Amino acid sequence: MTLGHINQEAQGNEISLVKSLICDAIRDIIMTRGEYVASVEKIVDKMKRQPNGINPDEAGKVLDHYGYRFDRQNGSHKTYVNEEGDIQTVPKKRPTIKPIYVKQILGKIGV
Repeated sequence: MTLGHINQEAQGNEISLVKSLICDAIRDIIMTRGEYVASVEKIVDKMKRQPNGINPDEAGKVLDHYGYRFDRQNGSHKTYVNEEGDIQTVPKKRPTIKPIYVKQILGKIGV
């Protein structure tokens, strides 16, 4: 490896770090404005009323809000983990997730 390659690799890592920091800052701004919280509350209400009409993105948004972070995707399932190590999987293959997953999520977030 030449010095030029090392410099290019370092610059690439710096750019990735900056992008990550910008995304985190934008997310924090959105959450503090209350729009994100309001939409999550609406989704949770919908989960309670209509557990068979929740799409995977809505489920992920709720999990994210309640302290779960996207960990990995294996095949057609996304896996979310919280700080205590609790795991919740959400299928991505279908347009809506099965009610059993919705009930699991509601139980885990304490609603």
